[in-house]
Amino acid sequence: YLQFKLSHFMKTRRAAEWNLFGSPYYRFYLRSGRYSQQHQLLLNLESDPSESKLVLYAAPIFHTERQLSYYFLNSRVIDNSVFLRPSDIGQLPDDLEHYIVFNSRSNTAYLCSEPKKIKMSFVGKKFIEYCFKTIEEKKYVKTIDDKYFSKLLQSLEQILDNFHIKVDIDKLKEKLELEKTYPIEISLASYILRTFFGLEIYIVQL
Repeated sequence: YLQFKLSHFMKTRRAAEWNLFGSPYYRFYLRSGRYSQQHQLLLNLESDPSESKLVLYAAPIFHTERQLSYYFLNSRVIDNSVFLRPSDIGQLPDDLEHYIVFNSRSNTAYLCSEPKKIKMSFVGKKFIEYCFKTIEEKKYVKTIDDKYFSKLLQSLEQILDNFHIKVDIDKLKEKLELEKTYPIEISLASYILRTFFGLEIYIVQL
């Protein structure tokens, strides 16, 4: 499950975290607890014991349109991205605004505004290497069918319910049936993941 973040390029010595790297770096923001429970929802989804899964923040280590075009056309976007588990970051200390800073030269990132050192789960193609390794080890292998998505829906509903977020599944079914392109369970799970968790689900087929 991937939560995509936009990286801000910090390029001058006046940038607040310049001394952590001594060179230009990137920053992406976490949603403030004042306005969103997204980070806590992702932590709960990651720790949910009902199934094995990989939940990640994903952010680019580039910022120009030219770089995006080049990396996209040459299938190198992942090679130039970072990935962090919500558990790498841990519980946020308060409901204020927090962000992650990192650069292209280190596997170490920091949770700010008061810097707390954290280790990034994957940098660049290490993510792809990990995906292939876990496939070989059958770590996350599941039969992806209607039953899988029904079980996933139950887990998502339970997590949301723990945060007093109510989802009217019947109304959602009516809405999604009108624009149905996939089995309804897949549409429901994708809608809930995107709307409440800000996640895209990524499935690798063996």
